[in-house]
Amino acid sequence: MEDQVPLSKLVVMKKEDATHLQLVVRASEINRTLGMLIEAYGFLDDDTSFGLDLTEDPHDVRATLMDLRKLLEEVPFDRRKVLRNVNQALVYWATVYEEPRPDDLEQLMTHLRKLKEGLEGKTPFPTDTNSSAEAGRRHLDELGVAHSKSTAAVERGTKDGNDARTKEAASKAKWQAARGKVNDLKATLQAAQALEKESLNSLAKDRKYREQCELDVKLHTTRLEQLEECQHTMESRLESLHRLEDPVALSIKAIMAYSLPEMD
Repeated sequence: MEDQVPLSKLVVMKKEDATHLQLVVRASEINRTLGMLIEAYGFLDDDTSFGLDLTEDPHDVRATLMDLRKLLEEVPFDRRKVLRNVNQALVYWATVYEEPRPDDLEQLMTHLRKLKEGLEGKTPFPTDTNSSAEAGRRHLDELGVAHSKSTAAVERGTKDGNDARTKEAASKAKWQAARGKVNDLKATLQAAQALEKESLNSLAKDRKYREQCELDVKLHTTRLEQLEECQHTMESRLESLHRLEDPVALSIKAIMAYSLPEMD
């Protein structure tokens, strides 16, 4: 009668497969969310710079921008004054500059609108960055635990496979010894044949067990590779997300990044 994997072990393996799949799917969802945040709010880096064509500046855009920057450089800055300055600039420029406005001026007005929305608490956000980052960190911890378990499973499977291989070699040696006794000791042929049969059965069992161990090693190795890939992607996403700031800080950063050429 052939050996079979115990039912209890099959149940555990199915549960492990389901848990592993859930971890991978959840990691993909979190990575996708982090990617959306980075794509939506990671448009500024340390080298970002904007310029204005101020060859002609009849409506004092440069002076207005310089006044706003002075307010923003205060620590802490006065939100009421900044909002009043931004509102006045937006209303005035919308009046004196008919559409279509110059691209660089439109870009500046867009940054001012974002600053206004952020200061008034109206900035739309696809999801909360803090909660998303925290969820990513928690799931990263879960992936780390699963990674450790898979690593242990691979090591355990490798050890069991080595043990099975050793037993297989020992059983093969016994079988060979039994064959030698059959050839050398005719008087004990019956006993040697019985030993041979027993050794062959043992060899078949050990071989089957060894093959099962090797399959387990392959399965856990694949899981380990998937978890490592998930970890790498999520660590990269979290590192990128860590550099993001809130909408107000982003708008301020954009405004402070403008270069202002000297006027003649």
